[in-house]
Amino acid sequence: MEALRATAGLLSLGAAPAEAWAPARASPATAELARAAERTARSGSALAAVAEELAVGLRTAMADQAEAKAQRAGVLIAGPLALCFLPAFLCLGVVPVVLGLVGRLTSP
Repeated sequence: MEALRATAGLLSLGAAPAEAWAPARASPATAELARAAERTARSGSALAAVAEELAVGLRTAMADQAEAKAQRAGVLIAGPLALCFLPAFLCLGVVPVVLGLVGRLTSP
């Protein structure tokens, strides 16, 4: 955000677009927007369409990242649940059945 504030300050002072967008171009978060703004300043095309495309791309990337984190959390939750419920299932479900079958097989 500081890079965009510096760019806004330079633009309000009347700096050339290449000079004004230099702080934003130096920041990885705003570099693509700065390049597009410089390009539109030279050609006279609208920046709004480019900014909208960048916003859509960022939203998509953030949604994908959030989904990946949610899926990873689901996987990480399964481990402790398995460690808690598997022994209980074995002790309360499987062992009594096996002991009952062994008892029937060994009795005459």
